[in-house]
Amino acid sequence: MARFSNDMIVIWRLCRRKYATTAFGGEGARIAGGRWNRKGTRIVYCGGSLALAALEMLVHVEVGQLPIDLVCIRAVVPDGVSIEDVDASKLPRIWRTTPAPDFLKDIGTDWIKRGSSAVLAVPSAIIPPEKNYLVNPNHPEFARLAIGLPEPFAFDPRLRKTSNTPSVPPKVIKMPSIAARARTSRPPPPAKRR
Repeated sequence: MARFSNDMIVIWRLCRRKYATTAFGGEGARIAGGRWNRKGTRIVYCGGSLALAALEMLVHVEVGQLPIDLVCIRAVVPDGVSIEDVDASKLPRIWRTTPAPDFLKDIGTDWIKRGSSAVLAVPSAIIPPEKNYLVNPNHPEFARLAIGLPEPFAFDPRLRKTSNTPSVPPKVIKMPSIAARARTSRPPPPAKRR
């Protein structure tokens, strides 16, 4: 069931510069399909933050093949626009697998066909507590979204390293749990300076 947003929601889209004018048309998803839609269904994938939109792009591009002509586009979903939510806890455990299971494609495709809301909030397969927002470009409320102008976007050059670059595993620091710290009457020892 659709709810109406009580607060404005800011969403982000990343794309190559040449697609900036059609970034909110859903053509790429129509041609290629995606995690939440079948081929032939127009849907616009947006991140709940610019960082999440960037991560979503990173997982679909080979390291060293990151486009250099990217733009980011901010859009605002204003108060009163209809939104539906997909609850990750109600999805089967395999929902995060790659390639995406067919039942996920059915969720987004059926949502578009119903036309029950302008936006569908879905969990990110990369960071499940975070939300991605799917936009129905054919919904009557789509015109209420405030879509900004494209701005240049560049990934940090360190992300362009090839797989031949040696990596150093991160240092693991064992931290006591909050509950364990609360049980002790002594404050933790001061951190050692190096």
